[in-house]
Amino acid sequence: MVEDEGDWWDNKNPDEKTSSSVSQNIFTGNVGTISSQSPDISIAPNDPNKFIMSQFLIGLLLIPIFAGFITSVVTMSAERAGDDTYYGDSYYFSGFDNSYTTIISDKEYYAWDAYFKIPDIDVSEIQEKDYWLHTEFSASESWGYCYFDMDILDNNNLIQSDDGSYWYSMSCWGDMEGYDVLLRIEEQTFTYAIDQDVQPRYAFVDGDRDISGVGILLQLLPILIVLFYIGTIVWSFISKRKSLGFGLIGGIIIAPISFCFSMIFLSFIYWNNF
Repeated sequence: MVEDEGDWWDNKNPDEKTSSSVSQNIFTGNVGTISSQSPDISIAPNDPNKFIMSQFLIGLLLIPIFAGFITSVVTMSAERAGDDTYYGDSYYFSGFDNSYTTIISDKEYYAWDAYFKIPDIDVSEIQEKDYWLHTEFSASESWGYCYFDMDILDNNNLIQSDDGSYWYSMSCWGDMEGYDVLLRIEEQTFTYAIDQDVQPRYAFVDGDRDISGVGILLQLLPILIVLFYIGTIVWSFISKRKSLGFGLIGGIIIAPISFCFSMIFLSFIYWNNF
């Protein structure tokens, strides 16, 4: 009895290949085709020539009105900073301002002190920096006064008193012509000395000095604001914001009007505060 070469249950494809008659599709039934179509989304490019009302109104109204107001504030501040270079004050003598005597070059003088609310005065600095200083003194019942300013300053004619202080000669007119009047300056205190026993009436002083760095900046700011406005117009067209640019061009008329009304308003506030 010949044995079979292999058991029937162990009959396998020696090449380990699946028979072509055996279908490998494990799904049954109809499989529908799933298809999806992406929507056609198209983004329209921004039109640089498109008119935008909001940008136009900002350029026509908001920026010019603001620029006009700021320019008026800066201009008003610059004028006040320029006025700060000038100073002046008056002093009126009363019966309580008793004189005292002092010896200057072996001569007796009657002297009075007057305190002015001004910056500290240094005649040497005023002369060096070409500033201005003027003061007047009167002891006349009618018309007459003595004055000193930088035009009559002569350092060769300085007179030194016994206490070491220096005095300037004053030029006299009217009823005080012929009086020998001397002046001593110590910061904010002016001392007037006369060779006669009289009652003084008044004294005043005025002068100027250099404008400060803040004042110079304030005077330049209006010019810088105008340049910035023009630069904004150029930038608006370069950056394709033509609506803003056309508004700023129209605002050239609005800005001066805003400046004028702002100056009137600020002047009204200024005069009410002083």
